[in-house]
Amino acid sequence: MTPSSNSPAVPRDRGLDSLRGLMLVGMAVNHITSHLQVITDHPLGYTSTAEGFVFLSGLVAGLVYTRRRLRRGVAAAAKASVGRAGTIYRYHLALFLGLWVWVHFFRAIAGEPPGVTPAAMLQHPWLTLLSGVFLTNQPPFLDILPMYAGFMLLLPAVLEALDRGHRGRVLAISFAGWAVTNLLWPEAPPLPGVLQTGAFNWGAWQLLFLLGSVCGHAQATDTRLLPRGQGWLIVPALALCAWGFLIRHWYWPAPFPEFADWVNKNNLAPVRLLNTLALFFLLHRLFVRWPRAFVWPPLELLGRHSLAVFSTHVAVAYVLFAFPQYVAATTARTWLGTAIMLGSLWVVAGVRERRQGPPQPHRGVARPARRMVTAGFRP
Repeated sequence: MTPSSNSPAVPRDRGLDSLRGLMLVGMAVNHITSHLQVITDHPLGYTSTAEGFVFLSGLVAGLVYTRRRLRRGVAAAAKASVGRAGTIYRYHLALFLGLWVWVHFFRAIAGEPPGVTPAAMLQHPWLTLLSGVFLTNQPPFLDILPMYAGFMLLLPAVLEALDRGHRGRVLAISFAGWAVTNLLWPEAPPLPGVLQTGAFNWGAWQLLFLLGSVCGHAQATDTRLLPRGQGWLIVPALALCAWGFLIRHWYWPAPFPEFADWVNKNNLAPVRLLNTLALFFLLHRLFVRWPRAFVWPPLELLGRHSLAVFSTHVAVAYVLFAFPQYVAATTARTWLGTAIMLGSLWVVAGVRERRQGPPQPHRGVARPARRMVTAGFRP
């Protein structure tokens, strides 16, 4: 791959930013008490906004850092990826330290800890603080950013392999990691007490991030990823999503007693993975056919500032859980809590937008807008 320092800037993909914004809204609503969960909590079967967020994060990372490799070279792109991982870690560390201070300050003032306080943070405060700095203690909602940072450290090696034409090898290794995790690893986080590894098993969830990275790399290099004539997959994908929806929402009985193990979220269990991939395929077909229909400016704003917005929702969720009598005791107060949560997301995104100016284009190799949206995903 030969870098070109004169390559013009490529506009940001507004559809991808909009979809990331949609995932952020869904996660924010699902992490508090909200009546909107009727449409945000697994609305399409056994897949959630977390799967969408991780996949899109991988897709955008693959797209952006492949373009940076094309423009500035391998070393500069790798340095930028590691720098991004560092930025994600700093956001996580700020959240963790803020939560630690919040818990102990609240208990000192109110005489009791706030809601959903991690038990280890009260029983072993200083050891928990140290563990949190080294990412071995991940309280609820603070387990996605460490995983994201780890994947960003892995990204340069993945893109190098893809540049060398080893896409099949990358996918095979990733799938093998997912399979071994599901065969050998317990479904729940295995370490109790101070050592909390979070709800997402990295060995399984890396598959979604790497699948996204492969798609982003294909789009950046204008490489066909899916074969021609895959339209026949639409019907079985629709059937699988409908079947998952009916079982998930109790319209259809589970096919066997152990079915919950096959849709486990911690390990991205097999049926959940199939449901997720089928849904992604259908969305891809819609995205390629009607790309402009996926541009939603309010959500696009959130997607452009996804790291700050995600971090804001975590902080606001913990504050809201500390005062359930004001934001969850009645229907009206539940709507108030939802408004506070969603309003805070747009406030933070708006402030960052104002400080940073107009959206910055991705640096890379330019191509016509229509091809940029569909490259690597053409039907």
